[in-house]
Amino acid sequence: AEGPSRVEGAAKAAIPLLLALGSVLDAVVAVLGSLWKRSAPVRRALGRWPHPRETSKCLGGLALLLYGGTFSTTVAAFEAFRLCGYASLKSALVALWRNYQAAVDASKKDDERDDDGDGVADVKQISKKELASRKVLLFMRVINPEEVGVALAALWAGISAVMATLRIEFARAVTFGATIGDLIFQGLHMHIRPGLKRIVAPEYHKWIAPGVSWCARFVGMSLAWTLQRVISGLHSSVRGAALLVGGAEGLAAAHGVSMPWEAGSPLQTFVVYAVAAVGFALQLRAGFRLAFPATFLLLPIRIFDFALTQAVTMS
Repeated sequence: AEGPSRVEGAAKAAIPLLLALGSVLDAVVAVLGSLWKRSAPVRRALGRWPHPRETSKCLGGLALLLYGGTFSTTVAAFEAFRLCGYASLKSALVALWRNYQAAVDASKKDDERDDDGDGVADVKQISKKELASRKVLLFMRVINPEEVGVALAALWAGISAVMATLRIEFARAVTFGATIGDLIFQGLHMHIRPGLKRIVAPEYHKWIAPGVSWCARFVGMSLAWTLQRVISGLHSSVRGAALLVGGAEGLAAAHGVSMPWEAGSPLQTFVVYAVAAVGFALQLRAGFRLAFPATFLLLPIRIFDFALTQAVTMS
């Protein structure tokens, strides 16, 4: 009897934390559920569209081809996510969702229980503290702790791998920018310092070297971030071109049309790189900025990319 009582005591002690986590989880699920319901017309339209898989590849490839450099952080995160065990992360999310649904279903059934037969649900006749304790113990009986533990470990490992990849890219850009800034500072310090000393009052000479250094590092960081965006734009153009050509091949095969090249042939490779070159040139011409209506259509991705960039920067 001592073992179960200890488990029940630990569960009751953890009630405030679990309730807070549950509230956050319910809010997130509610938002995602609302977005999922609102996207129902789009999903139904895509479902009726012939060959939705090939069509989605074409649309995704076109978006990467034309706007990938604008969302450099999101593209890098997606590639890291794809390379760091997409299958295991997908299984983890499915397992977590299955256990969450089991807990929600059990909670709904528990809300309808009337063990004393007085016509009023039992959960409406107890205090909030007793209700919280009842729900926590119910969830502990319903969910599979081993499955949830493995799923959370896999999910955390995937997120950590993605964040580590983004931090490495961020650190590489910062280091490159600092190096460029130091080189610029050496040239400016040698040629500009004498002139600044002649026009700046002697009591402010101590600010000349730091001021020139800050300006040089700002220019260096700007150049580094520009080069990083160019590299990301080039990568997304190649990736998008491969998806676009692959989707076009699938659509053509579905309609009985054969392409003038075979899969993996030099001609196919040439076509992919030619399309990538066109897309990259268009991104450069636009300065990696979005034009209407892409500004409106891709607003959720812009918000996500900004939030992800800030998270990597602060971490």
